[in-house]
Amino acid sequence: MKKLLLLSAIALLAGVLAPTPVAAQDDEYIDQVIAQLEAATETLRKAGYEALVWEGSALEPSTAEEFTVTLAAGSTYVIVGVCDSDCSDLDISLLDGDGDLVVQDTETDDAPVIEFTVTRGGEFTLNVNMFECSAGICYYGLALLAETK
Repeated sequence: MKKLLLLSAIALLAGVLAPTPVAAQDDEYIDQVIAQLEAATETLRKAGYEALVWEGSALEPSTAEEFTVTLAAGSTYVIVGVCDSDCSDLDISLLDGDGDLVVQDTETDDAPVIEFTVTRGGEFTLNVNMFECSAGICYYGLALLAETK
């Protein structure tokens, strides 16, 4: 079920309006992303977080995309990024409604993690940058989790 949801999200985020077949190799990479997100989500669940949103897509090397998320003041969140085996550097950053940087993970790795507490609620922009990918495209996934109180 999670695989179907992630596949649907990838298709929608890629701008595909009609279902398209996923090549076997693409399916393998999507499975990698799902497995990593499941493991990260489970680890964070045990640490007192609950998953709110999973997103996924594919990006060409050195390209980026953004998502809008609504976050509540006073809440602590974690955003985890993962990507397939052809990806070696995925970066994420979060900007507030004024466009100011809140937090980022731009380390040279393929599993960025940011943890933060929102002081002023509202809409935020999450930027995802496929900084390094050895293939024509790399698949990635994001999980937004909130600390349970």
